Amino acid sequence: MFMQLRGVVLAIKIRFLISFTHGGQFRRWSGLTFLPRTRDTFLSPPIPATSQTQTFESILNNMTIAEIREICLAFPGATEDIKWGEHLCFNIGGKMFIITSPDSVPVSASFKTSPEDFDALSDKEGFMPAPYLARNKWVYVDTINCFSKKEWEKYLKLSYSIIASRLPLRMQKEIASSKSIGKPAPKKKKAVSKKKSVQKKKVVRKKK
Repeated sequence: MFMQLRGVVLAIKIRFLISFTHGGQFRRWSGLTFLPRTRDTFLSPPIPATSQTQTFESILNNMTIAEIREICLAFPGATEDIKWGEHLCFNIGGKMFIITSPDSVPVSASFKTSPEDFDALSDKEGFMPAPYLARNKWVYVDTINCFSKKEWEKYLKLSYSIIASRLPLRMQKEIASSKSIGKPAPKKKKAVSKKKSVQKKKVVRKKK
């Protein structure tokens, strides 16, 4: 009797070990006994890993494409358009600085980085050199949740700045001048000086 109970406990422990090893999923339990139904089920192969790995950080960040759009369009001269039928791209001077895939689950993106950040990010989980754009130091991220909002603000500002710095000087000046749009106009000094001159003339006339 003792040996039978010991065998049941051992089977349960092995089953738990296999479940956690195969992606942390509890599969095919046989009711309340928590024992495998068949030998094939007990020896089932591991679940193949996907390229879109959900990390602990990605669960906490919970970024949305609307937040990415808000960050991008806050940059002076930034525009948006749809390319290749399904990719929402954000541009500066007609040049892309981030490509997103809003229809993919989860939402993925590719963006321009510096050579230093390219090497560091490419080694992180969930990141890889962007297909067709890796030679230009673009990084692909399989879910936008891999970054927090502050991190996205940092890397998108960098991507925007790198692309903007390579635009023609005339276009850069036009973009820089757009930063002053919406600021209150400075007070006119000439109008103030005229009022002072009129007041001085009145004082002189009274003395005469």
